[in-house]
Amino acid sequence: MKTIKNILIVLSATLFGISLQDCNGLSASALTDTLNSRCPTELGKGVIMQSVETELNSIVCNVKVEGSLDALKTMQEEVKSAYIQSLKIQAQSDNATKHLLEMLENSGTLLVYRYEDSNGKKFETVVTDADLK
Repeated sequence: MKTIKNILIVLSATLFGISLQDCNGLSASALTDTLNSRCPTELGKGVIMQSVETELNSIVCNVKVEGSLDALKTMQEEVKSAYIQSLKIQAQSDNATKHLLEMLENSGTLLVYRYEDSNGKKFETVVTDADLK
């Protein structure tokens, strides 16, 4: 659980701009509550982070997409690849993102994005340590 806590701390900084000092001393549960207090938050046009939760060795981001997921679902691997590539590019100039990727890669913790559209259709994308290498 310590690894998930550490990843949540860095995720707090990278996604929500929460200072590392504000996360210091918080439990994984309290960190999840802190992240969720910032939700919903828009990640991009029509893409809204609804909540964050932990499940076993996974950090799950629940994302609502306005409109239909059909196009996104057919391009699931491309979306995943583009997301990983953008994280790697961001990590070149942002130490928090670099640290996040290193922790995910070294711990085997999964980063899961569960998407749901306005019609109730769902799918998920799972980023594994192997995806980050």
